[in-house]
Amino acid sequence: MLSLGWPAAAAVFHGMLRRAERLSAQAAHELGIIDALADDYAGLIDLAVARVHALAGKVRAPADGPVDIGVLAAIEPVAAHGQRLSAEVIGIMERAICNAAQAPDLTSALEEGYRAFGLSACTAAAREGISAFQERRTPDFSRTG
Repeated sequence: MLSLGWPAAAAVFHGMLRRAERLSAQAAHELGIIDALADDYAGLIDLAVARVHALAGKVRAPADGPVDIGVLAAIEPVAAHGQRLSAEVIGIMERAICNAAQAPDLTSALEEGYRAFGLSACTAAAREGISAFQERRTPDFSRTG
């Protein structure tokens, strides 16, 4: 099994964030993002309980310091399924990803994400997305920047 986990799977996460790419459970398992798959709900509960017992008292805090995520490749503001996205919001996400990766600790990295969420919530794209949801239509981000 190929097991990349973080930060080696960073490109996968970036695609999920910036292009709305989907990741199947099987692919997440192969990348080491998740460590087990269940066939049904009962199996999921069994795996979760076993994992909790295996990790009890052994979980460590994440290491502090910057994380090398490489360079974010330039992308067109288009989702993996073809829908146009907001270049402004993608820019906000990209800055947050880079800033969070360079943060001195997890708390600071999370703050970058919170700031980015707040900024993106105040964009024309957010207003368009909310309006489209309320009107039960596909959002049109082509005019939102």
